[in-house]
Amino acid sequence: MEPEVLRGRLLGPPRFLLGERELSFPFRKVEALLVYVLLEGKASRESLASLFWGGRDEVLAARNLRNALYQLRLVLPEGVVLADRVWVVRGDYPTDLDLEGLDRLGEDEDLAARCVRPVLEGFSLPDSPEFDEWLRTVRSRWESRGRRALLDLARRRAALSPPGALGPLRRLLEADGGDEEAARILMDCLGRLGQLRGVEGVHRALVRRLREDLGVPPEEATEATYREALGRCRRGLEVGGEPSPSSSPERGFFGRTEERVRAVRFLEEPGDLPRVLCVDGEAGVGKTCLARACLETLAPETLVLRGNAVQGGERFPLLPWNDLLRGLARPGGGTDFRDLGFPESLWSLLGETFPSLGVRSTSFQPADPGRLGAVLAALFDRLSSRRPVALFLEDLHGFDGPSLDVLESVLAHGPGGIRLLSTSRPAPDRRDRRIYRGLERGGRIRLLSLTLRPFSLSETRDFCAFLQPCRPFDPREVESLFRRTEGLPLFLTELLRDPRGPLCPGGEELDGVMEGFLAGLAPVDRRTLECLAAFEGPAALDLLRETADPETEDLEGRLECLRERALLTEDRTGGETTVDFGHSLVREHLYRTLPEGRRRSLHRSLAEALGRRAAANPGDGLLEGRLIHHCRRGGLRREELTHRIRSLRRHIALYYELFPLLSDEELRSSSTFFGGRDATLERLEETRSLLGDLKRSQEDRKTLESLEREYRAIRGGFHLWWGESDQGRALVEAALERASEGGDRRVEADCLKHLGYDAIQREDGAELEGIARRLLPLCGGSRGLPWRGMALRFLGLARLFLRDHGEAERFLLLSMDRFRDLEALDEPYRFHVLAARGYLGECRHRQGRLEEARALYDACLEECRREGFFRGLGFFHGLGAQGAFDAGDREGLARHLSGALGEMAGLPWSRGDAPTYALAAWEAAGRGDGASAVEHLGRAARLCESLNKRSWTALLELVKGLLPRMRELEPLLPDPPEASLARAEGLCRDLGMGHRLALLERLREGRHRALSRPGR
Repeated sequence: MEPEVLRGRLLGPPRFLLGERELSFPFRKVEALLVYVLLEGKASRESLASLFWGGRDEVLAARNLRNALYQLRLVLPEGVVLADRVWVVRGDYPTDLDLEGLDRLGEDEDLAARCVRPVLEGFSLPDSPEFDEWLRTVRSRWESRGRRALLDLARRRAALSPPGALGPLRRLLEADGGDEEAARILMDCLGRLGQLRGVEGVHRALVRRLREDLGVPPEEATEATYREALGRCRRGLEVGGEPSPSSSPERGFFGRTEERVRAVRFLEEPGDLPRVLCVDGEAGVGKTCLARACLETLAPETLVLRGNAVQGGERFPLLPWNDLLRGLARPGGGTDFRDLGFPESLWSLLGETFPSLGVRSTSFQPADPGRLGAVLAALFDRLSSRRPVALFLEDLHGFDGPSLDVLESVLAHGPGGIRLLSTSRPAPDRRDRRIYRGLERGGRIRLLSLTLRPFSLSETRDFCAFLQPCRPFDPREVESLFRRTEGLPLFLTELLRDPRGPLCPGGEELDGVMEGFLAGLAPVDRRTLECLAAFEGPAALDLLRETADPETEDLEGRLECLRERALLTEDRTGGETTVDFGHSLVREHLYRTLPEGRRRSLHRSLAEALGRRAAANPGDGLLEGRLIHHCRRGGLRREELTHRIRSLRRHIALYYELFPLLSDEELRSSSTFFGGRDATLERLEETRSLLGDLKRSQEDRKTLESLEREYRAIRGGFHLWWGESDQGRALVEAALERASEGGDRRVEADCLKHLGYDAIQREDGAELEGIARRLLPLCGGSRGLPWRGMALRFLGLARLFLRDHGEAERFLLLSMDRFRDLEALDEPYRFHVLAARGYLGECRHRQGRLEEARALYDACLEECRREGFFRGLGFFHGLGAQGAFDAGDREGLARHLSGALGEMAGLPWSRGDAPTYALAAWEAAGRGDGASAVEHLGRAARLCESLNKRSWTALLELVKGLLPRMRELEPLLPDPPEASLARAEGLCRDLGMGHRLALLERLREGRHRALSRPGR
């Protein structure tokens, strides 16, 4: 029996298939090792250890390589990779790599579609710089070979049949819009096919790309091919072809003379305040055309960033800003924060909320809109010091609330000299207008508001003459045209596009005019537009390919024709080509008139395509939100529930767990939906409602029972985080019981995790130890190593609460070892190593080994900054503040409090921690700042009351006993200081907190002057 062929797809995201079964690798570094051996053929163990684990101890690197080879043997059939004591080589097992098929590229359309994509697209090993350098070299080498292969294929097809060459040529130009050779062949093919619009579009795009990227004109050979292709097309028109828009005079910008002059003068005026141009008017009146005409007058080096509203924007908070920031990924966008001198922590904070930036981020949580706006203002200010910056926000009336909050904050923080242009439709009680006027009255911005109205009858007559100067217009024709289009330039332009066509092909209303125009489209073009209408905004070209009707041939060619008719626009940002409607009114009309069955089918196709992307990018919260939206619109209710629960599970882990059980890579690449505690509750309720509907429909009971268990665990964990113990425990324990009965080990482990967090909050060592020992048997295999590391950390904390400090240290060190073991398998969990180290510091702190504890806290802070683990700064600063307080180090206390409060500021999910707020109250009172002392003490008291964490309460009572009796604090300090100190002493004695008992003793004896009650 012949062995199954191992097929490796390395162009694009890597995939390996054995027969029809796709292989899954436990860790990324294991897959990288396979790729390296398959492409290089042979490598020594020493070189591989250096390549993947360079900079580490040689013995550890060799052990890591052995582990990776062992993991490979578990996945691959025997004979693919062979190893002895010195060498690792590619075996003779039948293997088919797509890279090796480039030289014989033929009718394999899948390979032809992928051959210009990067090798191992999106793949990287950040902790293995030597491998990443090798991968860059490989990508460069195979990129040129792939382009040559595709170009050769295009030449062969062009010689035989021009239509067959169009697809490969358009892919080449999509990858590199300045490829003149591909453009020449494509123009020649289109000329032979008589597609004049296509020839003109290819030439125009090429000229634009060469001018923008290189500042040079096309070669003479390119211009000659262009002229020849135009000649062929025009000769075809002489014998009955369609007329081209190019046969009419070049169309420019018509009318709006006064508005345009005012706008340009306004934008050109110097000044340090942001200049805001607001263009209002109903749909189709030409707002975007005017704004774009104004943008064209700005300096050529201006960085223009665009964002626009999307359908169902309330479901995608901040999506307009995410799309706008994608423009920074363009070549020359200046996004390297090190080059800009932009703080890495702020760059990370932006990356947490806006996946389009591609920032590897481990901020604690996305900030609220106010803080995000301030950070964006600082970024724009930094960018504008290098080059002019303009923001273009389209359809501001459709922006979601948080996006408008960010806009207000950006402008309020006044990034100097930026220009902001926005368009909006009239609407009652418009918030964007209130924002602009309020900021103008406050002297924060300069504002110019322009309202565009439809053309008058005389302007309509002039516009007709402008568009078709050679056509005589009867006054009655113009009056009829004016009445039916209501003077809207959008409809006038479309109806006058054909110089020989009727002026009003449809009914009397605007919908009739629109439908009459669309009725002239080829059926395939109409279907393409309908597909695009199902997108909530601009559509990535590769995603549109996957969702367009299968019979649509040469999609790029169809899109080019639609773009020529001004129905579509095209943009390339961040290396991605997107297409969108030239006007939202066209999208709205098409979507509104779609039959319900067709609409659902389109949303289902989109959901399937987005589902594949979400599986490859599980941390992209905006992508998950879009997927849920299309599942709902497509009637895929069970799939919607599955994705909702998956999204909630990650959301709860990221924002309601101190140390989410995610690898460093997952932490750096994760974002989630935007919103505070109320928004999370709303999502939980929506999911519960959907789950109830599906249960009543009696669909797939087994799957629904599994999803219900997972939902209860998620919701219970959320309530436990906020101290709602009764409700949280009831949900989690019910889910745990059902998971145990059903053998659902993953949900069982999740439930135990949440109960463990609750026991840590209550400092119940006995319960926590029981949970940890029940969790350990569920942690088998390499996939269970992170869970094992967490269970050992639970055991360490349990022994700490039970005052067994020796065992506590042993378990915490074991936890660190388990998480370090994962580094060998390319799954670093360094953040969890730091978590155990921080708790180790707390263990030594409670033993009175204060200097050792503070050294550990400082080491954790230093590594957090070095590795970019910004989400840990608040926690470790809080521990550092307690250490400084106990040591009587006022300077250290102020430094750590500033760091902790700064990290917690503006985070809508963060509850904070009571010790930090209590110590901040004491420090503020010492400065005589009674208002801040009241605020911080109130927060500390509320947290202690809701969470019932006894060590927090002990410190709060200690601080209350030390606080001066300021007038502002009297309502919060009803008891005499001695009573508070006595309660603190009792709690410390019950908890075995000898270090705080010793502190109280020193205070009584006057041997700790640094912590005597601060004066007024």
